[in-house]
Amino acid sequence: MLLLHCLKKGTRESLEEANKQIDELKKANIIRQLKYESENEVKKSNEQFVKIAEEESKQNSQIIGWIIVVFLIILYIGITLYGYTRPKNIEERRRTREIKRKIKEQERESNRIQKEEENKIKREEYLLKLKQKEEETRQEKEARMAEYQKLRKEIEAMPKYENWKNAVFSKNGARCEMCGEVKNLEIHHRQSFYSIIRACQIKNIVQAFEANVLWDIDNGSVLCKTCHTKMESSKYREQNNL
Repeated sequence: MLLLHCLKKGTRESLEEANKQIDELKKANIIRQLKYESENEVKKSNEQFVKIAEEESKQNSQIIGWIIVVFLIILYIGITLYGYTRPKNIEERRRTREIKRKIKEQERESNRIQKEEENKIKREEYLLKLKQKEEETRQEKEARMAEYQKLRKEIEAMPKYENWKNAVFSKNGARCEMCGEVKNLEIHHRQSFYSIIRACQIKNIVQAFEANVLWDIDNGSVLCKTCHTKMESSKYREQNNL
């Protein structure tokens, strides 16, 4: 009985010891798990802190960069304003503006003189051309007049012209139709001799001989020399108008 009691007592103690060891093992596992979780949390916290620190450092770098840029801009503006407002630079700018103004005035004056010269040359060229044209016109008129006078002399030397004059005298009488003068009588063409020559395009005595209008007795009248010179169609007036 005593031996059995001792065995039972030993078994209880062993069970209690085993239970104690099991409890210690559980506690150790819990502690290790808590420690592992704590280390992970610390690691995550450190990583977040490092990330936040890097972002803040990047933002600070950007801010510092912008500050430097703004500072440089302000410095440039300040230096520019300082250089612009310096009395020496102000005087130099004034002299520069004055020089530019004088150069522009000289250019305007030069352009004005050049334009005047060009206009003068154009006027001279125009007057020269006008003079040449007038001279050509005068020469043409003189040539036409000389040709007309030559042709008229040839026609007046024709026997038919002498017969025509005698027929006009016979029809109208030997007396001026305007003033009754009987001296210095001439034959006047009512349609001018020159206009007939031009209208019939008479170039020679053969064409003149065939132009009936030139020998129309009704186209002739008797005038004294004084009255004849007053007629619009007179050969003297025609000579002046050519």
